[in-house]
Amino acid sequence: MDRSSFPTRAEFERLAGEAFDRIPVEFRSGIASLTVRPDQERHPTIPDWFTLGYCEAYLPSLYAEDDASVVSEIVLYYGSFRAIASRDVGFDVEAELWETLTHEVRHHLEHRAGVMDLDAEDYALEQDQLRRQGLPYEPFYFHAGEELAPDLYRVDLDLYLEVALGEHEWSRRPGTELTLEWNETRRTVIVPDRPSDGLTYVAAGASPYARGGHLGELWLVWVIKGWNTSPPR
Repeated sequence: MDRSSFPTRAEFERLAGEAFDRIPVEFRSGIASLTVRPDQERHPTIPDWFTLGYCEAYLPSLYAEDDASVVSEIVLYYGSFRAIASRDVGFDVEAELWETLTHEVRHHLEHRAGVMDLDAEDYALEQDQLRRQGLPYEPFYFHAGEELAPDLYRVDLDLYLEVALGEHEWSRRPGTELTLEWNETRRTVIVPDRPSDGLTYVAAGASPYARGGHLGELWLVWVIKGWNTSPPR
């Protein structure tokens, strides 16, 4: 998007307020404020990533101990939206604003309910980006996603199928065919070389999930059986 066509901060604040007002009142209950900051908030660990919004949740007093009492402040970073728009000709400000706002409101609702599903998904997506960029990441981050079946996980649009082989199998199976089955799907794949770091990710086509014309990916995660599968948090 051309910088000259990007909304001014005042226009952005107006769009944000209008979008926030479209969210049902019952979902907005407990949100103390919506603030637009001028900052260009870079992600702390992922190069070229910007934080668009943040939900700061807290208990309103020392005497409030129930999660249902949680109050939140939602912050939007105008500079981050502007930075991303400057490098993406197809950037849709209002669509991204709506997606960011509803994401942060969901954080608020989950904090009130005492669950952290969206926090776990955000964590997994961040770790996935670190892996894709060749940066240090926590190996079994996909375990933080939704478990669809034994050894099958979903993170956003992507599917991860964990395939564990024992040392004996790794000594003789690389380069041979192996038939995998999951969720009524059957596929024959070639076993890769033994993973030197305990596991390896191999892209295996598209997942059945899509959004906005973008398909997710299917990843086969080949693991040495018995290798630690608990991701540090």
